Amino acid sequence: MYVIRNDLRKAYKTFDGWTTRTMDGKNGTLNGLNDVQRFTKGEAEKMVLPKGSRFVYFPKREWKDLK
Repeated sequence: MYVIRNDLRKAYKTFDGWTTRTMDGKNGTLNGLNDVQRFTKGEAEKMVLPKGSRFVYFPKREWKDLK
């Protein structure tokens, strides 16, 4: 899966706007990426993005403790 990253904003595209990625200092988890828009490779190849944005490969994460 691919997500849209804007290098100018240093943010990722969500369904509601943009979000930044933050690290939780205690346990090292990523916060703010749970509602990013995800695209397939075919969708990413067809779309034209605004200046400063690009598609970034972002694999689906499965954590052992969440199963």
